[in-house]
Amino acid sequence: MVIDRERCMVGSFDVNKFERRNTAEVVVTADDARLARRIEEGFLSSLKRSREVTVEDRRKRWFFTRAAEWLSYRMMRS
Repeated sequence: MVIDRERCMVGSFDVNKFERRNTAEVVVTADDARLARRIEEGFLSSLKRSREVTVEDRRKRWFFTRAAEWLSYRMMRS
């Protein structure tokens, strides 16, 4: 996360569906404008090479791919 191009936070944020008891969060905050700009530039560069994935794209995936995702998710939850 970049804040006002002067501060940044880097870490593992819990953005998954798993329960919190299975995750550990680590975040480092820096008041460093140069570092914040470099992180923002890296994000914008990655964004240019990215593509949007929609729910419809997911529905079109091969059945076995969806089944493997479902099974993996269930295994991680236990």
